[in-house]
Amino acid sequence: MQKLRVWWIRNFPGTPEYYPVKSVQEAIEVIKKLAENDLKNAEVTDNACGLEIFKDGEWIEYYDEEGRDILQIMRDENGS
Repeated sequence: MQKLRVWWIRNFPGTPEYYPVKSVQEAIEVIKKLAENDLKNAEVTDNACGLEIFKDGEWIEYYDEEGRDILQIMRDENGS
């Protein structure tokens, strides 16, 4: 089983927060929820996010078999 985590930064270049997830689909749900919460918080001016996979002893950015990162996967899922 692969180890995955969402990284989230509020008010870039803030400190990243990490959220373990079990799948790409769960990562999408977590990212959407974090974005929804940030939209309700006037103190958040911007954010950045991504998905990492633990491979060969280190966390690296996740890309699917088509070479898409999590944001591209989300865009494609929404038909954008």
